[in-house]
Amino acid sequence: MVITVEQVREKYPKEYWDLSDWEVQQVLDYMYFICEFSINWHKTHPGESLLKWIKKESEAPFNKEWHKSNSMPMRATLDQKIKWHIEHVAHCKCRPIPDKIKQEIQKRLG
Repeated sequence: MVITVEQVREKYPKEYWDLSDWEVQQVLDYMYFICEFSINWHKTHPGESLLKWIKKESEAPFNKEWHKSNSMPMRATLDQKIKWHIEHVAHCKCRPIPDKIKQEIQKRLG
């Protein structure tokens, strides 16, 4: 079942939230990604707990103070994303730089 932006707009009138159609679509895409990830996890890790894996992964060193004062800009440009991820890895070890961003950094460095 695919949910459309129009269906969301019908069910939840605009006065309840202030999101553009693009932002609503991003939320829907994220929800589908989570569902697909969960289904694939259980296919490739039969009998293992996804929640235990998430908990283990989330125990990486997390710099709460840095994250509080350094959020990724909304609709960040590629340059902003690169800058944020470089700063992030210098101050926090909660996750690595995403492969797409790494590739772009390597491309720019030659």
